[in-house]
Amino acid sequence: MLIVGGGPGGLTAAQYLARFRHRVLVVDAGDPRAALIPRSHNCPGFPEGISGPDLLDRLRRHASLYGATVMQGQVFSLASGDGGFDAETSIGTIRARKVFLSTGIIDTTPVLPRMAEAIAAGVVRLCPVCDAYEVIDRKIAVVGQGDRALHEAIFLSRFTPHVTMLGTHASDFSTSTRRAAGERGILIRHTLDKLSQAADGCAAILQDGTTCRFDAVYAALGCKVRSQLALGLGARCCAEGYITVDEHQQSSVDGMYAIGDVVKALNQIAVAFGQAAIAASHAQRAYRLSHFQPATKHCLCLAEQAVVPKVRHGGQPSKTLPGRHWHGVRQRWTEALDRAACRRVGGTCRIQPRPRQACACRPGAGACVGD
Repeated sequence: MLIVGGGPGGLTAAQYLARFRHRVLVVDAGDPRAALIPRSHNCPGFPEGISGPDLLDRLRRHASLYGATVMQGQVFSLASGDGGFDAETSIGTIRARKVFLSTGIIDTTPVLPRMAEAIAAGVVRLCPVCDAYEVIDRKIAVVGQGDRALHEAIFLSRFTPHVTMLGTHASDFSTSTRRAAGERGILIRHTLDKLSQAADGCAAILQDGTTCRFDAVYAALGCKVRSQLALGLGARCCAEGYITVDEHQQSSVDGMYAIGDVVKALNQIAVAFGQAAIAASHAQRAYRLSHFQPATKHCLCLAEQAVVPKVRHGGQPSKTLPGRHWHGVRQRWTEALDRAACRRVGGTCRIQPRPRQACACRPGAGACVGD
């Protein structure tokens, strides 16, 4: 299983898949959006807060504990065929049965010298849902255009009455937008010339020479969705570039899943966790179904090695097939399948024990893809 992207979603999927006893490789470009978080008080389970780098380190260690491999690198392209995917990467060509895209987005930010320092200091912020609580009653600016900036400003006005919208052009805000902002006590100032970091916040210098001081600035300038790998395989994406997925987080390309910010949803760590769990669990179910066929009475593959009895209500066998005795063991047929792999030997399908990390060959599938 190949996971592209080492953010919260990708690493959580790696943890789940590794615990499902799959071979998992995470290829991480090293620039997850979560790494920008100076300290989040919105991540469940960390009431004192946790920084993005600390959270990512914990997630990497958690996935690695169960056998997942996390490697630094770039994935340049994906190709599908022969029951899996071929990924061209900076660390070589990788063959995978399924692919999970957790490539995220890149926020568009206003021009500000030493932007990384400003984000770390909380002067520039990217997610009001994440940290609006931390700016209660403070003086806030929202830099953006149109409805995007208005919606963010309205949301923030629940936390502070001191909200100002800053446009980068005189035409950024329509008459209806100005009216809606005015009705809620939100100020509009234009046109922004530049921002500069101050000792106690941020200074916004307008084109008319006016300088306004704010405790923090929120960027509402949109983002770039990193969905190029999905588009290269012909996966459906929305007009904004987000990968379209079904209820199992699977894209329109069979076997390719998308989780985290690269999917249009609420961009939250908790949401990425849930999407990863859904995708990994569905991939595991699909893997089992593609490898094993349920038996009604008995399986020819097990004719010489095991017996599958009929079981009446209460779990006791009503009949034992010839060749073996039931001995009162109550294992279910699916549990037997969990411990075995189907292998074609001399034209006969036989069940052989499958050790962890071994490859499960699929009869008639051609080249071995691995699990």
